Amino acid sequence: MRKNLSTRRRSAPTAEPVAEPQPTPAIPAEVETFIERLEAIAEILERETEDVRSGRLDGLEEFVRLKKEADARLREVGVELSRTGFRMPGEGPLADRMQAVVMRISEAANRNAVALSSARNATDHVIDSIARAARSARSEGMYGRTGRQVDAYDRTVKGLDTRL
Repeated sequence: MRKNLSTRRRSAPTAEPVAEPQPTPAIPAEVETFIERLEAIAEILERETEDVRSGRLDGLEEFVRLKKEADARLREVGVELSRTGFRMPGEGPLADRMQAVVMRISEAANRNAVALSSARNATDHVIDSIARAARSARSEGMYGRTGRQVDAYDRTVKGLDTRL
């Protein structure tokens, strides 16, 4: 059996009191710039980490340059903030925003350090393998009178003993 929905009484929506938005204190331009520059450093670290993890190592010099420039720009605004005597509030929207950007940059720096360290370890491993292979190829199984393996000798023409 079907009910007739059109005859059902609908209650009028009740108006709930709406809280007045609290005015956000104005953020000084230097603080906004400081936060933006921190975010820029985090972005550079995140991009570098992605490149290292993807094996794109040919552009690492560019990241060094970008990080140095970003650090210099951050220091400039830091000096300006210091001159104004600005103090970061301990709580509120600005403190929350600053804490979020500091966490982002900290996490980005940690991931970046791990990626760069892994790339360095892999490079060291390859270099060690090549050095071992070169040492092995040079010695070609040479043994001394005692039966112990001896270091290779110079087999180039320069290394020939010409004294007869």
